[in-house]
Amino acid sequence: MLIVAAVLIAYLPAINNGFIADDYVILHRVDLIKEDPLYLFSVVPENFRFTTYVVFGALRGLFAYDARPFYLFNLLLHAVNCLLLCRIVLEITNNSAIAVAGSVFFAVFQAPQEAVMWLAAMNETLCAFFLFVTVLLWFRGRYFLTSLTFLAALFSKETAVLFVVLLPVMEWLRARRSPVAAYLALAIPAAIFASVFLWTFSRNFQVGQGTYALGTHAVVVFLKSLHRLLWPWGYVAAVIVWRRAKERIPLNARVFAALIPITMLPYVFVTYTNNIPSRQLYLASAIFVMLFAAALWSLPSSRWRRLLTVAFVGFNIFYMWAVKDAQMVKRAAPTTQLREELAKHSPATVRIRGFEYPFGGIANSVALTLPGWRWEDVDLAESCGDCLLLDWDRSALKYHVTVNR
Repeated sequence: MLIVAAVLIAYLPAINNGFIADDYVILHRVDLIKEDPLYLFSVVPENFRFTTYVVFGALRGLFAYDARPFYLFNLLLHAVNCLLLCRIVLEITNNSAIAVAGSVFFAVFQAPQEAVMWLAAMNETLCAFFLFVTVLLWFRGRYFLTSLTFLAALFSKETAVLFVVLLPVMEWLRARRSPVAAYLALAIPAAIFASVFLWTFSRNFQVGQGTYALGTHAVVVFLKSLHRLLWPWGYVAAVIVWRRAKERIPLNARVFAALIPITMLPYVFVTYTNNIPSRQLYLASAIFVMLFAAALWSLPSSRWRRLLTVAFVGFNIFYMWAVKDAQMVKRAAPTTQLREELAKHSPATVRIRGFEYPFGGIANSVALTLPGWRWEDVDLAESCGDCLLLDWDRSALKYHVTVNR
């Protein structure tokens, strides 16, 4: 209950933020998938986000275009992930204090907030869910079920393939080995994933458009992203570990810490920014908060533990409410205001100037959520003859409307 409450308190402001940018594209693609079940293979790598489309389709069928149940689902999914993480760490460390404290820290940690506060980034929380379930099933020797959940993880986000590297490390930390033959349970879904990945690689728009590319810029991205993840709590933990280095720390910090760069590795080759987007730090954050909890519980003073725990939880919740939520509301404004403005008018020819998301048919997808509007009704153009002209005012976060006749 503590962990679930921490998630709800930290992320409660997100509930009324509305759909943001790519959320509308996913909602539109749900209809395209109904018409053509293989549609996602034409927009690779969206075929590796299949579970996100299943969730969006189910929630839209139940709640139409009310974004609040979507956010509530993702918040609760994050809460479940925190509970699963708690169980995993308890299995590895046999230390309930670290497991519970670390999970509470993960519940409120702002570094991966985009994965919870942006619905289109739900692939991160879904991928983590299936990976965490896979770990627990593996620890219990349920190898057939691990094949199914690992396959679901791979088709939630392709970076789930890192699990084949993470699992042996976790088994080493747990000091129990599974039979070598058990790894065949992972080989089958991994082979399916590899076949699909190679088959669709030439159509992967993230590679084709240069969103990700090999290069030395990856070093800068990694170092900056690692600093953003660790600041300031990682440095506090480092000081604690250094001061307590002569005594036993209740977690093998060096080995566990090595998992952080491993989970960041697929993202360091991003080219459109000089740091990894927060949503892609979800798994790295889960590992980091456990290291932070382990560092705190190595302190002999319970007063210092309580003080640092309150500081961590309080700061992150405050930062989520005061800073991150406002950022997400601002990101949602161009599409939220567009939908509200279009709803005031009968379907007509519309031109939009200054739209902040001029790619992927986002504006068109917004129009499709309203009765009677068609894809071709909306276009991003400087002017028009007989049309409704919308000028986006970024400073005022609203559209100025001109009706041309």
